[in-house]
Amino acid sequence: MSISVEHLNFSYCDRPVLEDVSFRAVCGEVVCIIGPNGVGKSTLFRCILGIINNYSGIAKINEIEIKTLKPKQLARLIAYIPQSHTPAFHYSVLDMTLMGTTAQMSAFATPRKQEIIVAEEALKILDIYHLRDRDFTKMSGGERQLVLIARALAQQAKVLIMDEPTANLDYGNQILVLEQVKHLTSKGYTIIQSTHQPEQALYYADYVIALKDGRVYAAGKPHDVMDEELIFNLYGVRVKIQSLFDDKIRMCIPEDVLLHR
Repeated sequence: MSISVEHLNFSYCDRPVLEDVSFRAVCGEVVCIIGPNGVGKSTLFRCILGIINNYSGIAKINEIEIKTLKPKQLARLIAYIPQSHTPAFHYSVLDMTLMGTTAQMSAFATPRKQEIIVAEEALKILDIYHLRDRDFTKMSGGERQLVLIARALAQQAKVLIMDEPTANLDYGNQILVLEQVKHLTSKGYTIIQSTHQPEQALYYADYVIALKDGRVYAAGKPHDVMDEELIFNLYGVRVKIQSLFDDKIRMCIPEDVLLHR
């Protein structure tokens, strides 16, 4: 399952938000979109998800224009995972996951054994089946985020759009979520995620898209495009990028941290 965006442009009123954006995400990849606040990351997601369709250019899934698909059709192809949140009602983990199966059900239908099996399989993929009866509102942020991902898997879509999946999570929960996200690529999922943390792109992404002023400022494999000058031009912060383990891993260190050591 692939997503391709070709020369996409979108404006709010007369203010350009996205200009000539093009990229491709393919099966088994994590594509990471980075850039400061207000550069159009969320707007780009809304275009891919079919929420915004008055853009110029083309957004396609498996060579089918997204604009031509009905919401129910699109929900069977693309799933959205928001930032972790706590709902007002005390749903169980299994109930939260079952909500994803509605994309495959007719209107007013109730979950059957078949949908319960799908939801349980989604929990097993993420290794959280043992939490199936837990109260979603009483879990850690990382566990809640994994349940939201499980809900998306239960939707049975093969493209996952993740809006800053580790926002507001502590370090341990960030790693927990990111490792499971990377694991999903081995099962044939296409993942497009946004992040404000360049290190995540260096550690986990297969492809990086850097947005600046609504345009693709740089794109390519993390080790090819993510250098000190890119980070400065995006965020205005001077960093040193250090190589570890024969250049298998790279990490960003702010220069100010090094100066005060």
